[in-house]
Amino acid sequence: MHRSPRRLSPFVSIAVAALALGAACTKTPQVAFSVSLPDAVASNTKWVEVGIFEGATCPETKQLLGGLPPTGYVTRLAFKRTDAAPPGLGDLKKGSYAFAAVARADDCSVVGVGCTVADLTTVRDVSIRVNANANAATACGTGMTCDYARCIPAHDNGTLGAACSLQLVGAGPLGDPLVPGTVVSAPAAVATDTGFLVGYREYDASLGAARLTLTPIDNGGGAGTPSQTTLPGRCAAGDESDATALAFSGSEGLAAVARAPCNGMGGVDLFQIDATGAVAKSSFNGGTGIALTLANARALAPLSNGSYLLAYTEAGETHVATVTNLALQAMAAPGFGGTAPQSAGWVATGDKVTALVAIGTGDTGVPSDGGAGDGGGDAGNDGGTMPGGETLRLNVVAAGANLGTLPAPFEAAASFASVAALGTRVIVVSDSSAPGRPLAWRAFDLGKTQPVANDSLDVPGLGKVLFADVALRQDHAFFAIEQPGAITLAAYDHATTTPTLLRTVFLPSDPRIPSMAKVRDGRVAIAASDSRVIVVWTTGRTLGENDIVGGYALFACTTP
Repeated sequence: MHRSPRRLSPFVSIAVAALALGAACTKTPQVAFSVSLPDAVASNTKWVEVGIFEGATCPETKQLLGGLPPTGYVTRLAFKRTDAAPPGLGDLKKGSYAFAAVARADDCSVVGVGCTVADLTTVRDVSIRVNANANAATACGTGMTCDYARCIPAHDNGTLGAACSLQLVGAGPLGDPLVPGTVVSAPAAVATDTGFLVGYREYDASLGAARLTLTPIDNGGGAGTPSQTTLPGRCAAGDESDATALAFSGSEGLAAVARAPCNGMGGVDLFQIDATGAVAKSSFNGGTGIALTLANARALAPLSNGSYLLAYTEAGETHVATVTNLALQAMAAPGFGGTAPQSAGWVATGDKVTALVAIGTGDTGVPSDGGAGDGGGDAGNDGGTMPGGETLRLNVVAAGANLGTLPAPFEAAASFASVAALGTRVIVVSDSSAPGRPLAWRAFDLGKTQPVANDSLDVPGLGKVLFADVALRQDHAFFAIEQPGAITLAAYDHATTTPTLLRTVFLPSDPRIPSMAKVRDGRVAIAASDSRVIVVWTTGRTLGENDIVGGYALFACTTP
């Protein structure tokens, strides 16, 4: 149970979302957590920075006067003092920890620090009392600004993310899990008119309870208050492990989650949402005997008329349907995947193009030219085979084309895929069988049946690529690539002409990003705006005792 923190007058007490402790028992203990600021400090505080360090020793006070150390903490959180509901600090195993807090002014100067040690084997209420720093000095130099308690290049001087530097802007964990052993969907991420929105579903198979969590992320990397919606019509021991879908257009968007059959009834739940993740209204579209699933990251895409396209798999076939006013409009059988069985389908839209991708084992044929087309590159797995004989099929048609009568698709060997569109350009990413280069991408242009460019990519992590997502924005292509325990972000320039690798970022190398040592199952998504790129992940299909739900990392990318 979450207990309200004690008021320490004359202090302002800020309640942080409760910590969850890993435990051998089925009930997860909760620890109430708060930061108490003297009134004199609170009046000068804009940002509160909290770090948890393993062990029974606090960082030295003189070190905290410069802010939290850049490394060494188990987890870090930064939020505005005025936030009504600061995001949580995630899960911890039982043991002793040092809880440090730094109060910063608008210019990042440290106006107060505090630290306390608690043994979470027995303690269930942690409060950090912050003491004033009488000698605070401006922390950020010329050309820098204070953003979520860190000094970064000023947003308005053209240097943040210049030349698509992929400078880390902010990162953090996702919320606390629904219950131990939660089944978590693959996440989704979209750019909104105010920043980004990330979403995922959690499911308690023992009770048949489920919820949808939507969290806004601002351009400073801060997580807003999550919007959580209980999902109705769930039964115990169902299969609610597929992905959550998101799309956004203008000032509103759409979220979609499949509903596994419960008492014979299945289908898809649709939610009209705003940029904060608040649900305005919802609907259920389904019926008796319907069992459909949504693919990772790209199952939903906006149309210019305010409607959306939803790709889904049902009875081994991939289909696409229009969603208008929260109503799913059925498309003509047999869908777009070709010969059954198909396992997953993706959709992407641009102002001039629509792209549909399916993965399945219904037909293992690949193009006789190996899929190299006129691109002249090496897509790595073209002409080869993937485990299980799986095949990627892509259709690229003009925006507004009849999706019930599609031409023959492009085919290549692959076991997963994702797709993005911009103008008349479409980029598809998939796995590769090329030695040492486990990721492949292909670029297609409207009216061309073969790739106009393709390549395979090396990634610094170990093990096979589990999944990769792609986003297009301005003239950049971004890939989020997951391997066991690692995620890599890759950026390409000239995405609409001849894509050229610009740089890569290996996320585990930055201690400011939540640990992804237990990341598995290929649950990652990416989205981009004109100045930011976000990568979001969930740890795995089913969370273990000490697993966090997942995390996000926001990077800067601007074009002169």
